[in-house]
Amino acid sequence: MPLTEIAVDDGPHNMDGLLLHAWDGSERVEAFISRRVVDVLLSDITQSGEVLDVSGLVREPLPPSFKRM
Repeated sequence: MPLTEIAVDDGPHNMDGLLLHAWDGSERVEAFISRRVVDVLLSDITQSGEVLDVSGLVREPLPPSFKRM
């Protein structure tokens, strides 16, 4: 069952990271993401077997003052 009503706990706490609250059906769950592990590498995604959808990534046009070398 997917988690629902996911919310970031923006109250004061003494943990160095992001505290999340959510519901798994009728059970309340908490998750913590440490600031030291929020970097995700392409190799992490590849090894996980998940599919990375990059179709929404679009490079903005370069400014007129930009010169390629």
